[in-house]
Amino acid sequence: MSCLAGVGAAKPMFLNKLCDREVWIIDGCPIHCSAGVLDRVAARADKHLRLHELGVKKNADQPEGADFDRLMDAVLGQVGSAW
Repeated sequence: MSCLAGVGAAKPMFLNKLCDREVWIIDGCPIHCSAGVLDRVAARADKHLRLHELGVKKNADQPEGADFDRLMDAVLGQVGSAW
């Protein structure tokens, strides 16, 4: 695991961690800030989990509208395809 803010700040310690390893990112809304950070440093994500596509809504006390079974299936599907 690494620090996305460190990647966005172009800190060499964090940029080096993007080399020669699988990179996963999680975005919570359609703006895709995590993906944008990687774009700025010309990196790519091997796995991109988009929580908003799975019913998770930002700024809610509880993730209203989220189908947790579907969310877990999606996460486990990503994990399973990595092994």
